[in-house]
Amino acid sequence: MGHSMAGNNLHILGMWANFAISAAIIAYFISRMASELRFQQQKIAAHREQQLQDEQLLAIGTLAAGTAHELGTPLNTMKLLVDEMLLQQDKNQDLTLLSQQIAQCKTTLKELQTTANESTSQAFSLQPLQSYFDQLFERWHLMRPELKATISYSENLIPAPDLRFHPTVAQSILNLLNNASDASPNLVEVSIAWTEAEITIQIKDQGEGFNKPDTDDIGKPFYSNKAEGLGLGLFLSQSTVTRFGGSINLQNREDGGTLTTINLPVNLSASDGTSA
Repeated sequence: MGHSMAGNNLHILGMWANFAISAAIIAYFISRMASELRFQQQKIAAHREQQLQDEQLLAIGTLAAGTAHELGTPLNTMKLLVDEMLLQQDKNQDLTLLSQQIAQCKTTLKELQTTANESTSQAFSLQPLQSYFDQLFERWHLMRPELKATISYSENLIPAPDLRFHPTVAQSILNLLNNASDASPNLVEVSIAWTEAEITIQIKDQGEGFNKPDTDDIGKPFYSNKAEGLGLGLFLSQSTVTRFGGSINLQNREDGGTLTTINLPVNLSASDGTSA
C-alpha cells in the first residue's frame, strides 16, 4: 500500500513538473512571437511613413521643376531691365545689388538642372574638405551679402578627409544656413570638425529659438514659424541627410538662439546601398 501511494505521488509530481515545463516553454515562445510581431508592425509602420515621405518629396520635386521652368522668363526680363537702368545710372549700389541677386537666382536655376543631371550619373567629384566648404560658403555669401558670419575649422590632428558628397547635400546645408540667417541676420557662427568617420557642422544663430509646443512640428513639410516661410527647407534637409546616413539636431541655446548640428558620415551612402 505504501509503495502504491509513493508511486502515485511521484506520478502526480511528474505530471505537475511536465505541466510546468510545458507551460514555461509555451509562454517563452508566445512571448517571442509577440515580440517579433510587434517588431514587424513597427517595420511596417516605418515603411509606410517612409513611403509617405517619398511621395511628398516626389510631389515637391515635380513642383520645383515646374516652378524653375516658369521662373526663367521673368528673371530674364528683370535682368534686361536692371541692366538698362544700370547703363543710365552708373554705380547705383541698389541696382548693382539687385543685378547680383538676379544673377544668383539664374545661377541657382542652372545648378538645379546640373544637380538633377549629376544625381542620375552617380559621378561625383572628390574634393578636399576645406575646398568643398569654402565653395559652399562662397555661394551662401552671394545669397546673403549683408550677413555677418564667422566660419571656423577645427584644429584637428587628424588630416581633413576628401569628400565625395551627393549634390543635394550641399543644398541641404545651404537651407539650414539660410534658416539661421533668417533668424539672426546680424551674426551666424559656423564651425566644422571631423573625425576619421564623421563630419560635424554646428550652426549657431542669435534668434529667438523655437517654442517647446512647436517641437513636434519642426521638420514636417509645410510647417514654418516664419511669416513668409514655405515650410520646406528643414523638411528637405532632414530627408536628404537622413537618406545618406547623417542626422540633424536642433536645440535652443542657453544664451538665446538655436544650435543646429549636422552630422555626416565621411563616406556617404544612400539607404539603398548606392555609393554617394
